[in-house]
Amino acid sequence: MKCKSLLVGIGATLLLVACNGGGTPAGSDVQNGSINNNVVNISTVATGCLSISANGGTCTLAVTYSAPANSNSIGQFLQLTLPANYTSNITSQCSSGAGYISTTAKNCTITITSQSGASTGNAQNASIYPANNSSSFVPFTIGGGV
Repeated sequence: MKCKSLLVGIGATLLLVACNGGGTPAGSDVQNGSINNNVVNISTVATGCLSISANGGTCTLAVTYSAPANSNSIGQFLQLTLPANYTSNITSQCSSGAGYISTTAKNCTITITSQSGASTGNAQNASIYPANNSSSFVPFTIGGGV
């Protein structure tokens, strides 16, 4: 009977490990997101945004983006919607010059900075999307802690 209980325990542990693989571990401050449709393909990794500190705290949003052929987003730039009192360097990183959306995948890393008065204790919605189609967005959360 001990052997059977041991095997059941090991099996349950392996199942638990298998089911939790590939997700965001509890206590992690990494958020993965993506959208792939006939308008745009965007994949993001937000790091440090849940635990961003007030008054000059920063987090990063790594972005890979492209558009399928014949998309009306080709030639557009990415836009970022942030909560009040947050800023970013999206313009210098991926929303100007050669950062336009094309059929070729491009990468950029955006730094998001909390300003005076920014709420960091509450989870707030943010998103990235093509300038001409705000309904094709990838959401992520800023603040609120892990």
